[in-house]
Amino acid sequence: MQSSEKAQKTTQTNTKEKCLNRKHCLITASKSTQERNKMLAIQKLMFLPVVVLFINLFISGLVINLIQLLLWVCVRPGSRWLYQKVNYYLLYILWTQIVFIGEWWSSSTCAILTDDETWSKMGKEHAIVIMNHSFEVDWLMGWLVCEQSRLLASSKVFIKKSIKWIPIIGWAWQFGEAVFLERNWEKDKLIMGKQVKNLGEYADPVWLLLFAEGTRFTPAKHAASVEFAHKSGLQPLQHLLLPRTKGFLLTVEMLETFTSYIFFCRIHYVFTYVFTTANCFKMAKIQVQNLRGRFPAIYCATLAFNCKEGSTPTLKNMLLGRRVIGEMLLERIPLETIPENPDEASKWLYNNYRHKDHMLDVYKREGSFPSSDLIGEHHHFRGPIRSHYRPRRLWSVIIMLTTSYFTLPPVLYALYALFCSGFINVLIAVSLVLAVMYALYKLVALTRVSKGSSYGRSDAEKKTY
Repeated sequence: MQSSEKAQKTTQTNTKEKCLNRKHCLITASKSTQERNKMLAIQKLMFLPVVVLFINLFISGLVINLIQLLLWVCVRPGSRWLYQKVNYYLLYILWTQIVFIGEWWSSSTCAILTDDETWSKMGKEHAIVIMNHSFEVDWLMGWLVCEQSRLLASSKVFIKKSIKWIPIIGWAWQFGEAVFLERNWEKDKLIMGKQVKNLGEYADPVWLLLFAEGTRFTPAKHAASVEFAHKSGLQPLQHLLLPRTKGFLLTVEMLETFTSYIFFCRIHYVFTYVFTTANCFKMAKIQVQNLRGRFPAIYCATLAFNCKEGSTPTLKNMLLGRRVIGEMLLERIPLETIPENPDEASKWLYNNYRHKDHMLDVYKREGSFPSSDLIGEHHHFRGPIRSHYRPRRLWSVIIMLTTSYFTLPPVLYALYALFCSGFINVLIAVSLVLAVMYALYKLVALTRVSKGSSYGRSDAEKKTY
């Protein structure tokens, strides 16, 4: 009898404990749900100022595109020099509104690790900038570096042709003489030769930005790279894709006709996979002897993001005001050090990528790049590697405030008038606001890693390039 009563009490006690535990779990789940809802509400509130900034960018961008069109028709045929000078300031007004999000809204930074001689030449010479395209904001961090070098409006890009028809940014790149590629080599080699020659004739320094791999990193692409390495008898890279040597060799042939140095930049993000390849470098052997010395350097990037002190490098985080911290390693490699023999040059490129892979591995393990003394014998740093950074300028803030002064009051007044003048007009006003928010959403979605190219898919799925 006593044992049955004891068992009954034990059962009741266990039941009570289960109820208490379940109640505790429900309370905890309720609190976590409330916290998530609170965070979502804060994010929505943070996006409201971004929507206002986007409206300003949209209206001022359309005005700038219209002025660029008039200059293209009326000024460029008579004086390309004058067109380029005026267009420089128009592009600067437009691009600084985007840089404002990185520099001031999110307080993001990008320090440049290089030797003093290289730092002193940045922004004072024509250069081809080679960057790996691994994550959403590498292009924006590249623009922060351009702004530090005082060449933001003089930065040009190799970019796919479909983007040229996107309003504001695509149109501005068209008038800014960016290089649009169709991913059809027979057509693109002519476009590249013509545009590189055109950019070489610019009186002021120009940076031509090229994402050498032509895509962004995904595990599937890395797996395809590893599989190819095994089939080719090469050692797979841990953090990079294997470089495509054919494009690199064609690039070297072209560069030897008009340049004297090659810069290798490598970009790295601390917390995930990174790769670089010479995928987009399928350049032809085009004789441009008159450009010798006009592009005296190529800059390439190892950009590492400090995710311990900063946020994950995504455009959404930057729009929400979260700080992203980047570090870019720059190395200068004289072109004459690259072997002329194709087989030797291919081996040199592979060994170079193994060295890059090691640098990225060191950064992931230790949280910083090694000094020039520890990098190895074959580096091209002319002196100790230092962290260089120029303080952000007030121009982006001034331009943002000035353009907002002229664009936002009429827009806000028009929305107010619509909201106060009947149900139909209210629907129109709401539709306009939703359209702007949808455009902003598409802009964020466009930069996501999952939107990369066909690298790593089957040959039947791939395009011409």
